[in-house]
Formats: sequence, structure tokens, C-alpha cells
Amino acid sequence: MKQALNCDFDRLRNLAASHKEVRQMLEHTEYYDEPVYQLQTVIDNVSLLTEDILKEINEVVVACGHRLV
Repeated sequence: MKQALNCDFDRLRNLAASHKEVRQMLEHTEYYDEPVYQLQTVIDNVSLLTEDILKEINEVVVACGHRLV
């Protein structure tokens, strides 16, 4: 999301904390399930995503899309 939106970590943190669809992707399906994402946690977790991991995620997403078609 950070790369696709070209957003800073503050906006990414806001998306993770406030938006229903993003929360569903994080498996926080209800607003009463209120995990708190500290800015440093977001920064640390994004930095763990290597190019190889992103490629693997992309392959999984594309494969799922092909199955749907």
C-alpha cells in the first residue's frame, strides 16, 4: 500500500487504524477490535518487506486472479 499510494508512514498508520477494508486485510474485522499501531511499528514492519517477499506476494495475487478468471 505504501508504494502503491506513494504515502508516508503517518498516512499508512492512519489507513491501518481507520479504514475498514485495510483493517479487514489485517484481520481486524470489527472497529471494536482496536489494535493500536505505533508509527515506529509501521516503519519497522514495512522495512521487513524485501524485494523477494514482494515478488512472492505478487505471484500469489496473480495466481489467485488467474484462478478467478
